[in-house]
Amino acid sequence: MAANEGTNGHTEVPSDLEKKIIKQIEFYFGDKNLPRDKFLRQKVDEDEGWVTLECLTTFNRLKALSTDTDAIAKALRKSEGGLLEVSEDNKKVRRATTKPLPEETAEARHDAKTKTVYCKGFPAETTIDQLEEFFSDKGKAVLIKMRPFI
Repeated sequence: MAANEGTNGHTEVPSDLEKKIIKQIEFYFGDKNLPRDKFLRQKVDEDEGWVTLECLTTFNRLKALSTDTDAIAKALRKSEGGLLEVSEDNKKVRRATTKPLPEETAEARHDAKTKTVYCKGFPAETTIDQLEEFFSDKGKAVLIKMRPFI
């Protein structure tokens, strides 16, 4: 099965770890991250959109979840989002060709700005996971960025 196309073809529900893996890789290939991630864009451009799972396991947040490429491919096949395609050999993933990146227009930038919230006052040791948990009951957070402390 090369493409998920909105359904994963499995009746098996993803485990909590698999949900985290799916969420992280969908973030990497998502509308907010992919256009700004120079390294990942370079990898995407090298092989018709395909990026090896081995490459992705070098990314810190995914590496913290799993480096087992077979387990990652299995998790991604359970995704219901339809954003990603897994290669038939389970070695690569790409953004679905049916889901092109949106154009970066002035209107899109304005729309994003109207949906942006700036928060401060969290302890310096706060993690992105803790922020996601904090904001989880306040609506869907598409992107959380933390400024480095100097």
